[in-house]
Amino acid sequence: MIFQHTWHQVLWGYKTRTTRVGLKRVPSVGQTIAVQPGRGKKAVCRVRVVLVEYVAHARDSLVDRRFEEGFASADVAVETWRAMHGDYNGPGLVIWFTFCRRME
Repeated sequence: MIFQHTWHQVLWGYKTRTTRVGLKRVPSVGQTIAVQPGRGKKAVCRVRVVLVEYVAHARDSLVDRRFEEGFASADVAVETWRAMHGDYNGPGLVIWFTFCRRME
């Protein structure tokens, strides 16, 4: 899975949750996934999925979960969401993944 803007936060343990929209294949609980800084780039680490949640809108939980996403403030979380995905209040299924870093 690509963590283009936040892979270093995952590597250092500051980010324990990620959000995805429009996934065709959803990782399941217990599965390990590679953390890649970009498409086709070598993984910097692996994480194990410990929880998968589905919510109707990003606004339903992004601000409350900003620390797990690696953001220090709600404003930065919302600004980053908009830059990456567009409308923060728009409809659409959002998938939250909670993970723990798998130590090599």
